[in-house]
Amino acid sequence: MRPLSIRAAVMLPVFLVLTFTLIVIILTINNHYRTSSQFVGKLLLDDYSQGIELDLRQYLQHPFNANVFVAERLAARLQAAPINNKGLRDYLLSSHTSLYQAMPYMQVLSIGVDANGDYFGYRKNQAGQSILMERSDATQGALRIFDGRTLNANIVYQDSHYDPRVRPWYIPAFNREQPRWTDIYLDADEIGEVSLSAIAPVQVSGEVWGVVASDIKLNAFNRFLSERQQKLGGALFIVDDEGRMIAHSGNSSPSNILHFPNITNNSVLNATINEISADWPPEPEKLGKSFHFDIHEKQGHFYGTVKKSPYRRLFSINGMWWPPCLISCFSKAC
Repeated sequence: MRPLSIRAAVMLPVFLVLTFTLIVIILTINNHYRTSSQFVGKLLLDDYSQGIELDLRQYLQHPFNANVFVAERLAARLQAAPINNKGLRDYLLSSHTSLYQAMPYMQVLSIGVDANGDYFGYRKNQAGQSILMERSDATQGALRIFDGRTLNANIVYQDSHYDPRVRPWYIPAFNREQPRWTDIYLDADEIGEVSLSAIAPVQVSGEVWGVVASDIKLNAFNRFLSERQQKLGGALFIVDDEGRMIAHSGNSSPSNILHFPNITNNSVLNATINEISADWPPEPEKLGKSFHFDIHEKQGHFYGTVKKSPYRRLFSINGMWWPPCLISCFSKAC
């Protein structure tokens, strides 16, 4: 074996020391970058999630307050003098038109009358026009949905067994005699969408005369989350305390409430669902707090947080109520 030259013997230790030093520097920088990116990513998530909570609170509070206003104003009119069916239609149409301009995601405004089970409502069709929904003597006691604003319009749907007094949006407000949010329920019309309603009793002379309801469809929540996801990146969704998907920021919209569905074409959203559904609900010490997890995807490195919704507390003021749910706040690439 040929011995090393003096030059090689001197240079080899120097080369090894420099190589080792360079490796240590690279590893240190990489570790520092990873630690810093995790820290920044978590700060961004906390900041974004707080912004989403504020936006969602305002998104819900406006129709709730508007619904209470419609109920109280109608109660004042009834206290002064009786109102006939035409007066109810005119009042509802005027209210629905003005409220929809301010809150286009509020699709339906309706009133159920306790005495006879009459029902009057307006909803927006696909063209953005108000159409009449009514159950009264004028419809022979059947729920009829028209393709226009009046009883002279064409009938597009009829249900002879409909009674608003047994519907999920009527019973809670009538029994508790206070404004509140409903649980999520399935509409009884020809479309059968999933809705959430702000409801308020109409009280006249100390008795509940009827109930006013303002409906928000779950696909409106999807659009709300999708708009914010486009600004922030990642994925955002809302899950209730039983692990049922209420809304998400993906392109596809669930037609029903599913338990952690794999229904989207958003790989980040699917990966996040798979991550949290394996251990749901979160551990008690984490419930109500944000926690973080990593998702390794081809798109990059992601962080996520799941936060408990504060709306049960916020909407319990003055009789307001929001069903318990968890906001699962989005994955964010770093």
